[in-house]
Amino acid sequence: MATESPQYQPAPPLSPDPVITSHPAQHRIWRPLENRLLAVKIVFCLIVGVWVLAVISGVFELLLANRAAAGENIAPNVLNASDTRQMFVGWVQWALWVAGAIVFIMWLYRAYQNVDATEPGRRRYGYGWTIGSWFVPILNLWRPKKIVNDIWRAGQNPGDPGFLLIAWWLLWLANGFVSSSARGAYSNADTPEEWRTGIIRYLVADGLGALAALLAVLVVIKLTRNLNARAQAADGSLFRDSSREAPTDAPSVMTMTPSETPTGR
Repeated sequence: MATESPQYQPAPPLSPDPVITSHPAQHRIWRPLENRLLAVKIVFCLIVGVWVLAVISGVFELLLANRAAAGENIAPNVLNASDTRQMFVGWVQWALWVAGAIVFIMWLYRAYQNVDATEPGRRRYGYGWTIGSWFVPILNLWRPKKIVNDIWRAGQNPGDPGFLLIAWWLLWLANGFVSSSARGAYSNADTPEEWRTGIIRYLVADGLGALAALLAVLVVIKLTRNLNARAQAADGSLFRDSSREAPTDAPSVMTMTPSETPTGR
């Protein structure tokens, strides 16, 4: 007796470019940003101040390098004191750099979540890319900026990224390139002239870093205000007071169906 072979239906083709879909309207969640904004302000203002001090400290070291390049014999205790000061400043910079990365990424993650609340469909990437995009070589040259662009457009309509975002990102990239060059020149210096070259590059890098940190604060402030304004315009009666973030960091409902709307609000 002949048996029929089972008929299989071919699987539908996979989309080569999957689209990130936002939550449906009844699950649009607004998450307050004010506490994270405050953390960014505090840490990045400290960064600006310490980077300015690093420039001043670097100028004093440059004066020593100029004297050494001119053939003057510098007393060992003077050189040791300069090295100790520079090392201390460098460690403080490193600690603040780590703290700044943490608070900025925490703010960025929360702001990117709020893109779904203010403008569903605007988000082009998964939330995890707000963290991972900074650590992937080559990709970190543009993916974080695209994420910030999504936040900018979700909070401003029409919202092409303006000069502030472009200037901040270019300064950030320039600071990274110059800092890398300065480390190489400074650590491999064998002569007073090479030592001086490394110092000058560090001075430029610290100046760019201070400006980039200042613009980063302005970017975060502006994007937070824009997102808050869009959320209030979308549904002001259900917008939660962002100045009082819950200790549990719990999200607030931005849009509800009539049956879900609580009484007494």
